Amino acid sequence: PRWQRIALFAALLISVPALQLALIAAEHTDPLRPLFYRTVSAGASGVFSVGSIIEDMSAFLRQYPTLMPTFPVHPQRYPPGLALLFYAARRVFEAFPALADGVGSHLRQYQCHDLVLMRLPNTTIASAVIQMALPLVSGLTLLPLYGLARHLYDRRTATWVVALYPLVPSFALWSARWEQFYPLLACVAWYFFYVGLTQSRRWALFASGVVLSISSMLNFSLVSLLLPLGLFTLVWLATHRDHLRSAWRGLVTGGLVFLLGLASLWILYQLAFGTGFVDIWRVSMGYHLGLERGYWTWLVYHLYDFLVFLGLPLAVLWLVGVIKALRGLRRSSVDAYTVSVALGLFLLDLSGTSRGEVARVWLFLTPLVALAAAHMLVRSRLGQSTRGFLWVASLLAIQLFTFNTYLRVVTTGLVDPP
Repeated sequence: PRWQRIALFAALLISVPALQLALIAAEHTDPLRPLFYRTVSAGASGVFSVGSIIEDMSAFLRQYPTLMPTFPVHPQRYPPGLALLFYAARRVFEAFPALADGVGSHLRQYQCHDLVLMRLPNTTIASAVIQMALPLVSGLTLLPLYGLARHLYDRRTATWVVALYPLVPSFALWSARWEQFYPLLACVAWYFFYVGLTQSRRWALFASGVVLSISSMLNFSLVSLLLPLGLFTLVWLATHRDHLRSAWRGLVTGGLVFLLGLASLWILYQLAFGTGFVDIWRVSMGYHLGLERGYWTWLVYHLYDFLVFLGLPLAVLWLVGVIKALRGLRRSSVDAYTVSVALGLFLLDLSGTSRGEVARVWLFLTPLVALAAAHMLVRSRLGQSTRGFLWVASLLAIQLFTFNTYLRVVTTGLVDPP
């Protein structure tokens, strides 16, 4: 019934921030303190530091490639989108000075001994709330994830994946990190792309491209979504050859519409400021690919890191699902989604472009893999009853609790004031 679905989503949307704040509260009596530390720390993120220095937005965007070497270590690899979010939040607080003073004065107490932070006005300090609020925003990931699962498979799979995903360790432990926001963008892009491809909706393909364009303005890592999306297109077309023969012109037009959406923001950037994707990408990759890592060691460790923080129960289900999906290639029953996401993940690993910390950096891929794992659970003998779901959820919860007890995945380098 509809009311049950509404009640489920209401409970899950509340549970996501409640669970993450409870995990933080196990170590901190005031959960706002670590959220603020994770935001303003130059070592943990550094984006707040970049956003706080923006005075002239036009000059900042025009000079961005030349400014990147002066940033803290992480923003040296980032496009300008995240810094602009802090700048926009600061401008909003400037319009409401009383609110800015109230919020800024409260947050200021957490690092009152940091002279660099204390020189900033309350409007800038208050802008930290845009990142501190990510535990609330991240719960919205469940909405497009449910829609994608419902279109791809069935309502049971959709219900189970949104109930399991809040327990995924990488999603729950990296609270108030921007990587926690990217799964929402990934799910929205996949949802629109699937609708556009399978139902010949050009507006949906354009919307998917625009979402990916916005995503690439925030972090270049999300560009790698094009790999599983492209593989999904090839596998889906291979299994729908009649559609390909009868509507190939529409597919070509749809592809061009998608590419237009994908390039849209960067075209505007180039036209407005005389610089753009190529210049920023070159500087970013100069720092990112300049990190020397042993290829063969990380070839194995990246997948290990990603799957362990996905959650061992989901990792096992996903691997079994991938094996069955690959066997299905010999038959007419092909799970195009599971195959494309798996091949995309493996090719991304083989490319050697990642430089460690993929449990965090590849977090945007976790809902896509969790969806394939939930589908495998529904198809398995274990998933014939609700008891199987409860077993998987319980094991995930135990792993999450254990990780939160013994691991510190986010360090800030900041200390409490005396």
